[in-house]
Amino acid sequence: MDWNTQCDPRAAELMAGHARLTLVPLPVAARSHLRAAHLPRLAASGPLGELLARQCEAYAVDAGMTELGRAHAGLPDDLVNFHWDPVACAVALGWSGAVVQEQRVRTVLEAEQLRFEDDAGGRRTHVLTDLDVQAFDDTWIEAVERAQR
Repeated sequence: MDWNTQCDPRAAELMAGHARLTLVPLPVAARSHLRAAHLPRLAASGPLGELLARQCEAYAVDAGMTELGRAHAGLPDDLVNFHWDPVACAVALGWSGAVVQEQRVRTVLEAEQLRFEDDAGGRRTHVLTDLDVQAFDDTWIEAVERAQR
């Protein structure tokens, strides 16, 4: 469930019916991970990177990310966080490692929860369908490094 959509599902449904949307589904975005292996490079990049590394490390402990990673074969054992928002930003900026395809979708609101379903008669919507995960991880850290120069 996407927190932003479920915070006000009726508003999201209204916007989906009128705005030109680009959807970044969680199953695709969830393939990109911040890992403990990334933290030394992030911390060495400068004050912003150091702060991000410390905050992410603290979040990982509080949210049980390492345990989550170790409990699921598809996740890295050193999981720190998912790159939900950075992936969405990269897609919005037209990053070349994101595969976005036009699909027809409709909204379904049930029990105050909104979801998007494929529907041949639905609205044309851009949807992230694939992601170059390795390139994204490198690009994200490079962006943090550049931001500090």
